[in-house]
Amino acid sequence: MKEIYTRRSMRKFTGVPVSEDLIHQVIKAGMNAPSGKNLQPWHFYILKNKDLIHRIVAENSVRKPLEAAGFGIMICGDLSIADNPYYQFINCAAATQNMLLEAESLGLAACWLGIAPRVEDCERMRVLCELPEHILPMYMIALGYGEYKKESNDRFLEDRVHLLD
Repeated sequence: MKEIYTRRSMRKFTGVPVSEDLIHQVIKAGMNAPSGKNLQPWHFYILKNKDLIHRIVAENSVRKPLEAAGFGIMICGDLSIADNPYYQFINCAAATQNMLLEAESLGLAACWLGIAPRVEDCERMRVLCELPEHILPMYMIALGYGEYKKESNDRFLEDRVHLLD
């Protein structure tokens, strides 16, 4: 799968809107990620409101790519579904990675923006976005059309591979 090797984080976007069909395809890929006991304990919030995006970025400037893209998706765990809240990190990360790879395959650019595991950051985002108490914001993806194409590179590090006999 070439997208594993060509996907790169993009922080500069053209501002061209992403179609509803492409958004649906990206979220569908996230929902097809593996999850513990196949509980699928996630929710996906589409971030299009420019005022809300501005307030999210004001909370943490690392999320500036959201403003550049003008659009994003927030991946949240549902604590009422998952029997172990710690699995939310894994489940939502798997969904996020699927979404990043699907975005790449569709010719979109994306940047993974973290919220978790900083508990206070998760709570600030939950309040800012007016989410229910059982919904835990985990990650965001800034999504759009990149200003340029980043070159892929070989990240394989032989010294990180170990054989246990």
